[in-house]
Amino acid sequence: MNLKKAKIDQSHKLVAKELRENTEQLVSNFLKGKEFSFLEQYSQVLDNYFLESFEISRVGPRITLNKNLYAIIALGGYGRQEQCVYSDIDLLFLFEKKVPEETEDLVRKIIYPLWDIGLDVVMPPDRLRNALISL
Repeated sequence: MNLKKAKIDQSHKLVAKELRENTEQLVSNFLKGKEFSFLEQYSQVLDNYFLESFEISRVGPRITLNKNLYAIIALGGYGRQEQCVYSDIDLLFLFEKKVPEETEDLVRKIIYPLWDIGLDVVMPPDRLRNALISL
């Protein structure tokens, strides 16, 4: 593993750690009666995680540079900004053209750190091809 790749992998872990810390703070504030829009705020914490993960990713921007626009779409409670802490996170990766080979790397970099911190993301690797849609 080269040094640059190791730094990027470490960055993804740090972003996931920040997600966990922000979630713990949000839960703490809620339990103290200081957070009244918990579901919406938790959805925002997840949005921030995905934005930061994309920004540090080498794969995501490369797919876009190949003129294959795509979106990571929140579904279910998360998509409605009603994400509960212990609910699974439903995502859809939607591509304008065909699903590129690099997609598995993108999913690995963004989703695996979430599994590492104990979140349940609905997109197991063995079903990756079924969870990816191209127009």
